[in-house]
Amino acid sequence: MSGIEVAGLVLGAFPIAIELLDKYREVATRAGLFYQIKLKHRQCRNRLECERLTFTGNLKQLLLPLVADDEKITDMISNPGGLNWKDRATSDLLRKRLKDSHDVYMECIEHLDGVMKKLIHELALDSNAIQKSLGDPKLPLTKERLRNAMTKTGIEYQTYKIKFSNGESVRNGLFKELSSLNKRLEQLLSISDKETQLMQDRQASAVTSAIDSAICNLWINANKLFEALAAAWRCSCQSQHSTRLLLQHRDTKKAEFNVCFAKPEASQWKIQETKISEDTELASELVKNDSEGAVYPAAGSREPTQLVRLPKRSAMKSKVKTTSKPGPAVTLMTSAVTCCTAAVKPITSLCDSLDDHSASCYGYLPHDDCRYYVYRGPHQATEIFNTVTLEQLFHGQALKPPNRRQRLALSFILSSSFLQLLSTPWLAVSWAKSDIIFMSDPGEPGVYALDRPHLYRNLADRDCQKQSDENITKSLRQLGIILLELCFGKLLEDQPCRKNWPPVNDENAKFALDVAAALDWLQEVEGEAGPDYASAVGWCLLATRPGRWRQEMLWKVVKPLEGCHRSLVSQGRM
Repeated sequence: MSGIEVAGLVLGAFPIAIELLDKYREVATRAGLFYQIKLKHRQCRNRLECERLTFTGNLKQLLLPLVADDEKITDMISNPGGLNWKDRATSDLLRKRLKDSHDVYMECIEHLDGVMKKLIHELALDSNAIQKSLGDPKLPLTKERLRNAMTKTGIEYQTYKIKFSNGESVRNGLFKELSSLNKRLEQLLSISDKETQLMQDRQASAVTSAIDSAICNLWINANKLFEALAAAWRCSCQSQHSTRLLLQHRDTKKAEFNVCFAKPEASQWKIQETKISEDTELASELVKNDSEGAVYPAAGSREPTQLVRLPKRSAMKSKVKTTSKPGPAVTLMTSAVTCCTAAVKPITSLCDSLDDHSASCYGYLPHDDCRYYVYRGPHQATEIFNTVTLEQLFHGQALKPPNRRQRLALSFILSSSFLQLLSTPWLAVSWAKSDIIFMSDPGEPGVYALDRPHLYRNLADRDCQKQSDENITKSLRQLGIILLELCFGKLLEDQPCRKNWPPVNDENAKFALDVAAALDWLQEVEGEAGPDYASAVGWCLLATRPGRWRQEMLWKVVKPLEGCHRSLVSQGRM
């Protein structure tokens, strides 16, 4: 018999003992022999019930993580001798969960079984005379039955009363042992669960550490990708192209980039989406599907992972006035190199390659130490494509301005993207609000995806000198000002704390006054968005560039803003 079956038997012993106690009480009361032991009998029953509840709770804690079917657990608790207790799969899962504690746990169960048998015997519930009387407890109380109290049956009841009264110390010992075993079961399960939790936490910590490291080092990959794209952008119509990078937080180790490409064609914009990855296994699969004539939605099947997962037509879209900037959507992804396939050719002109709509994989962009494979995205279109900038949103050019949840989401995404891209050609210095754009929905003119901010950049501008500590500090403070403005949905220049300062023409002096006004405005942030948001903004405004500023910014700015955003979303607040 397996240990889990014994547990079922122990569980079944409790209600049997309680039921027999209750029935004996009924019979003894009719015989007029119960009143002398009434109090101790009640205490005994209560202790038995308490231990039953404790043991049942221990079993539920043991079974809940193992058995996904709630009906099965209900059946096991209500039917201790049922077939579910003999399920080998459950027994194997139990051993896996308890790990090193399994054998000791099962020994405790078997010990409990023995204690319950002793306790039932000590309660004299195995008396033949009592069992015979219990078999017909509803017989009317007659003079003859009362006289029987002084005959053989009555003597049995009297014996029971004496034994029950004199056996208190033995019962107490058994109850104490029962309680001790129940606590031991709870402790063993707790030790096993803590061990499992610690292992899971360690694994999660290792994954988180790897992701954090990937985020802080993404600027290296971003720089390589820009160089690879720029080198392949050799067409004569290069100056007419529109290129935009999707700004996003990352929760995987993969370096993922979403870029928007468009070029004018017959008074409209030809919009092209692509995906770029170092994953040659995906390239091989795509080539195989192409050779078999299969339709393969390359980019659509593996969209980049973002924290802010909102529907395509989410609350983070707003109708705005007509604007002039175009904005197609191209998706680029990079990941670890695995293998190479000779069927995929190098791309010498990205513009020409994107015009080929027959292949799922266009080829690869070569770099010094890696290759970026380019895949066709889910959408290609030719149409008028409008955008709105963050600056225009602040100036009220949206019919419906971003709400509080949308602004906190943007704060989180922009700070994370800043950490990932600063000191690369994508973000040589801190961005201006006019650089951050939102594209319209091709299927619904006038609606803009406010959850997908993009950064406009010219691929022809490849120069990016290493920034000094002073410039990085200035860029961080410029970001802090944008975070302040997103917190309140208002521009710093319109606030009394900034208007109190006189106008100046010198840019450095003007920026110094902006920072001073921002520090005054910072005092109001905690009441508006909470202490974490205020602390994140304060770090940007006050921090001097540390040696590992990306790592510090991740923990002092990005993660607190992530917490603010998650909290607001979980509360369903706008």
